[in-house]
Amino acid sequence: MRNKRIGIDIGGTGIKAAQVEEGQVLNKLEWPVLASGTKEEVVDQVNQLIRSIGVEGVSGIGIGVPGLVNPRTGIVYDVMNIPAWKKLDLKTILENEFHIPVALNNDANCFALGVYQQRKIKERTSLLGVTIGTGLGTGIILDGKLVSGLHGGAGEFGLIEYRNHDQEYYASGRFFENIYNENGKRMYELALAGDPAALKMYAELGMHIGNAFKTMLYALDINYFIIGGSVAAAWPMFREATLQQLSSFAYSQAVENLVIEISDTADAGIIGASALIMQ
Repeated sequence: MRNKRIGIDIGGTGIKAAQVEEGQVLNKLEWPVLASGTKEEVVDQVNQLIRSIGVEGVSGIGIGVPGLVNPRTGIVYDVMNIPAWKKLDLKTILENEFHIPVALNNDANCFALGVYQQRKIKERTSLLGVTIGTGLGTGIILDGKLVSGLHGGAGEFGLIEYRNHDQEYYASGRFFENIYNENGKRMYELALAGDPAALKMYAELGMHIGNAFKTMLYALDINYFIIGGSVAAAWPMFREATLQQLSSFAYSQAVENLVIEISDTADAGIIGASALIMQ
């Protein structure tokens, strides 16, 4: 029985892919994505990447995409930063090309599944994988199973209306540009150096993230959050503000039992994508 699978993590600017066997990432490649390419050109890039990794002995291909995808049909409807992928039956295209099963899901769902697979948590069978980067994404693992929803959109807390925009307008890396017209990377470097203004901005970001976390808790009552994404590295800078905002949650016991950790799994998206075949 073959247990080697290919996992592909399509990001806003790059595509990471590898073979995954027994939790080990093999033959990993990372290419810049042809964001401005035609539908066919980007599909051809994915095909070339899969061939470069190698499909011999592979039992299936799993793909995480930053956008809306129907996990049952494998149809991609909107992919962030790939305008040409508006409605694409990627599952059928790749299965016809490589003659092995293909499964697709949202990238945040793949992150959650990846950290769950790697940690092999026995005492915690439910978790939220929260990706905080250019957006705010959430993958839900409930009783050991990935919850995708009918159209792969379960856990899209970032799109919930908040103030005069939505959650991810304030609770993501775009906060700095949206609110202060500042570059997030520059603010991170200044905050590391102890700049008071940058640290104050991070405290404000933490407040908004705390509000987003409260929404997640009210909806799902899951007490284990694992954070990934580019903003996760700055967790010490906004942790206190986030926890302070959580302290006003209506059910104090839920907050007392809440565990928030930063992901230490570098290739969680790839690992989770490869695990879609087993789901």
